[in-house]
Amino acid sequence: KKGGEGMGSWGKKSILFLLFIIVGCYVSQSLTQNNDFVDEFEDEPASTTQSFNNNNNIKINDARRSKEEETIESNNNKQSIQETIEEEDEEVEDVENANEVEEEDEVDQPAGVKPKVSSATKKPSRTKEEPVSAQKTEKQKSKEELEAEENYKNRTYYLEMGFGALLVVYILTYVFGSRNSTSYLDQINGILIPLLKNQFASVGDIQNDSQNRTFTYVSGRRFVYAGRVSVNLSKRHDLLTILLETFKGKSAGDELEFELIINEGITDPYVFALYSTKLHTQLQTLYPDLPLYTSKIAPPSNLPPKPFKTLSLFSECPSLPISLLDPSLLSPSVLSSISLLYITDQNKNNGKFRNKIVLRIKIDEGRIEEGVKEGVGMMAYVVDFVGNWRMEGRDKERVRKRREGMEKKERKEKNKEKMEVYREKKAEKKKEEKERKLKERSGMSDEAKQALDKAMEKEKEKERKRKLKKKAGKIKIVM
Repeated sequence: KKGGEGMGSWGKKSILFLLFIIVGCYVSQSLTQNNDFVDEFEDEPASTTQSFNNNNNIKINDARRSKEEETIESNNNKQSIQETIEEEDEEVEDVENANEVEEEDEVDQPAGVKPKVSSATKKPSRTKEEPVSAQKTEKQKSKEELEAEENYKNRTYYLEMGFGALLVVYILTYVFGSRNSTSYLDQINGILIPLLKNQFASVGDIQNDSQNRTFTYVSGRRFVYAGRVSVNLSKRHDLLTILLETFKGKSAGDELEFELIINEGITDPYVFALYSTKLHTQLQTLYPDLPLYTSKIAPPSNLPPKPFKTLSLFSECPSLPISLLDPSLLSPSVLSSISLLYITDQNKNNGKFRNKIVLRIKIDEGRIEEGVKEGVGMMAYVVDFVGNWRMEGRDKERVRKRREGMEKKERKEKNKEKMEVYREKKAEKKKEEKERKLKERSGMSDEAKQALDKAMEKEKEKERKRKLKKKAGKIKIVM
């Protein structure tokens, strides 16, 4: 985005990414804390819930302490139950032994005498076995709950640690990336400004558009009305952009951009573009005159083929690329560093100034000074070429005919739009007239209604005949 228009879409996505990390850390921390005491207070009324929010730490400690006490009490109960069961088993064994002795005594007793039955001979009820199974079930259930709780704590712990590590990496990337971008911008601008002052009479102050972009305004050069020079760096401070570029396997890179408005009446009418192939869809949308006036052409045979493996060439005038991209004036390294070269006389975004040049030059970190000098030199060369070069008669006639066809097509489209608007207004007017007559008809007498119906039928018949006559067209009679 241009200066003063706010942050771009990537800046907003980066802020959303940072907010996502912070929210993730908060959620994982909340899950870890709530897991310790949610079971203790899930049945509390609304009033205690409100007081719980005010005394989080006290409630957590009380819950943990009560839980430990319950665990100790349950262990004591389990131990007492086990001891009771063992005592009952011993009593059962004693009773069985006593029964065996009494059976032996019954054999020696005389007939008609009933044996004495002591209370010890009564067999105890086996309902005592029920607490044993209940105890096993309770013990197994508590063990499963503890294991599930422990697994849940581990998951939330790892989730929290992951979000925390991601947040730390994001902050470190932002701090060191911003520092690196600031240093890099200062270095490039320190080389760029003196070179611009040699080319332009007036060079404005450096302004920061964002952490990875600066710009300055220039004016006061032959053929140039005004211009803007920008330094665009890759987003070294943005973790999301770095991850996406790593995933795609390519980086946006650092660029030096010149956007110049050319004086009217000094150039021939043509549109030209040389740009990186990966920018095709973006530039065809950004500059609507490219698909209207230009067509893709093969690079001239006198140029080295290597730079054009990644570049696309579009021109309205076929002879323009041969003269502009002269290999005796432009080295292969300069051609390879071009990301965009756009020349047009159909720029409709700057009012009366329709002639425009946009030049983007890639800058490598290993050769900053050479890259900046090549960019400023390429800018000066293109401006002088546009101001001095003239099309030949054949190309000029071809461009003129094409422009006339485009203007005729534009006029036809505009007239078509006007006719559609006129027809819509006319149909709306007829509809209102018809509604008005229907309202008047409701208050008329029967004779007046019949007269109005006849008048409306006559109008319909007249309109039908007019449409038929229009479809039939004019008929010439040859004698």
